[in-house]
Amino acid sequence: MLEGLDEVDWLSLRHAYGPADDVPDQIRALAGPNRPSREDALYGLFGNIWHQGTVYEASEYAVPFLLELAGDPAVSGRDGILSLLHALATGHSYLDVHATPDSHVFAAERAEPDFVQRLERELSHVRAAHDAVARGANLLLDLTRDRDPMISGGAAHVLSALPDDKSRIAARILEMAQSASDPILRGGCLLCLGTLRPVGSETSTYLEQVVRVPAPREIVYAAAWALAQAAGPATVDEAIPPLASAVADPTFAEDCLHGLPWDWSAEVRPGEALIRIGPRAVSVAVPTLINALGRADRVDASFISDALLGLIFPGGRVYTRPDALVPEQLRVIRAIAEADVVWEHPSLFVCGFQQLGLVGPGAHTESGWRQARAELRGVLDGSP
Repeated sequence: MLEGLDEVDWLSLRHAYGPADDVPDQIRALAGPNRPSREDALYGLFGNIWHQGTVYEASEYAVPFLLELAGDPAVSGRDGILSLLHALATGHSYLDVHATPDSHVFAAERAEPDFVQRLERELSHVRAAHDAVARGANLLLDLTRDRDPMISGGAAHVLSALPDDKSRIAARILEMAQSASDPILRGGCLLCLGTLRPVGSETSTYLEQVVRVPAPREIVYAAAWALAQAAGPATVDEAIPPLASAVADPTFAEDCLHGLPWDWSAEVRPGEALIRIGPRAVSVAVPTLINALGRADRVDASFISDALLGLIFPGGRVYTRPDALVPEQLRVIRAIAEADVVWEHPSLFVCGFQQLGLVGPGAHTESGWRQARAELRGVLDGSP
């Protein structure tokens, strides 16, 4: 097991904290019998070869050994290893995420003469890590037949991050969703299909069938989200109410498939799915979400408000004058302006108002929030 691990020059490779010479011992610990040691090792790898979404030079070199461990039935905790493989397959470059042209914080970094070369080097590490995972596709497909749903589901999740082999992978995950007796595994497979966004009548027909026939709420929600990802504006009407209900009840959206071997709540956002469907979702979703504002806490109210703004201002269309607003837009602005809970801590979405031109800059303090709320009310006062 782990043959060749010591032949890698880990000291010359870099991860988030510098030389990667600690990685081989962490990989060995994953294969060991001691659970606390395995958990510590996995935690460490989730902090060095993958760190808050970014991957590094050493990441690709660790992948073959992680795949070997994931495929060995004698290894415990393989679901965690599969989660790490998914993270590595979907990792990003630190500079690509943070040093964007509109970032004032990283303006000086972008001005450095070697910025482009550093960015390209990081992006090459991203591609290399993804490709290293993709080379394990056959192994991962075999693991989707594991009797343990944590392993088969975890393998499907990793495969959903490999779009270059979409047809073969989607066919297998669809087969899993159709045959799964475990509702958590079935829901997870539906979410994986949504991530892959396969093009094919068989998948669409199956997802439409799930949202149209009686089924557990979490299954219908997962299928509705997958449909919105795959079909966008062509999503069937029956998929809209489950998504609107999930936005209105974020606790359900976070907990409905509790037990999946990955943190899917970070990947599956029902508000974005509604926005992806487009104008057809407005008449159903807007009343549901406005009603939910009255019983939401301040965090949930922020997410609900974000979804409302995305629905009624598609594409972030900028507001110009009150008489340019349609009735549905005025209705949403009024609901947000009048909902006290929204303004307890609105910083999460005030930027959205600014980008739409509905409020001015500077709404980053409590006094700024009050000013922003007054400006929204001014929009309403100036409307027909």
